[in-house]
Amino acid sequence: MSYPETDKNGRAYLKLKEAKAGMKVEVDDGFTCTFATKNVLEADQDGDIFFLCSEGEHFIRGQADDGKHCTGIYPL
Repeated sequence: MSYPETDKNGRAYLKLKEAKAGMKVEVDDGFTCTFATKNVLEADQDGDIFFLCSEGEHFIRGQADDGKHCTGIYPL
């Protein structure tokens, strides 16, 4: 199965391996857990990267179906 590296407009998704705490990202409107389009990534004690949302923490690895690109999350 092939996964896209960019959205339908050609905008590149955040690469999971490049994500780090303190990094600013933008999320698309597909995220129902947050109304903020711009977020700052954080890391838990195990080093897993997330942003805060209305449900608590949204871990970005769940957006990387191909293990590489975080669908709907863009680096700023």
